Amino acid sequence: MTRIAVIGGGVIGLSIAWRLAARGCAVTVYDPDPGRGASHVAAGMLAPVGEAYFGEADLVALMRESARRWPAFAAELAAATGLDVGYRTDGTLLVARTEDDLAELTRLLRWQASLGLTPEPLPASELRRREPRLAPRLRGGKRAPTANRRQQRTSQRRERVKVTVNDTQSDGLRRAP
Repeated sequence: MTRIAVIGGGVIGLSIAWRLAARGCAVTVYDPDPGRGASHVAAGMLAPVGEAYFGEADLVALMRESARRWPAFAAELAAATGLDVGYRTDGTLLVARTEDDLAELTRLLRWQASLGLTPEPLPASELRRREPRLAPRLRGGKRAPTANRRQQRTSQRRERVKVTVNDTQSDGLRRAP
């Protein structure tokens, strides 16, 4: 049996460990506090539009492919654990506070649209209707309908893998109280 060590028990490390264990590998995850590092506080974005910048066409292609694959991964993980992993498909808002911000956002999203991304322009009033806690002085923005996310803490604490965590046999992370 192949033995593999995974350094880091965040969402990426646990996902890798889960996949490797499913393929018959003996996996040990080394992490002093699984699920409590950077993944615990990350936004969980699967957002090619929100993360794509000029000159990153190859990275955008990778992000798009990753975002395309995530729903099936989330469904498989939910089926394996019997729990909702918190995958949300309601898109992401990109906001501009000043006219300069709006001009730059418009320029960036025009370039992103040339790559096949589909942001939709929204006036400030519609942005605030969708997200009431936004600042009252917004100039406008865009909605990225394909920029989805998962609730980091929800999916991470529920990801159960049969691995060894820090030399102790475990079924992965226990549910948070």
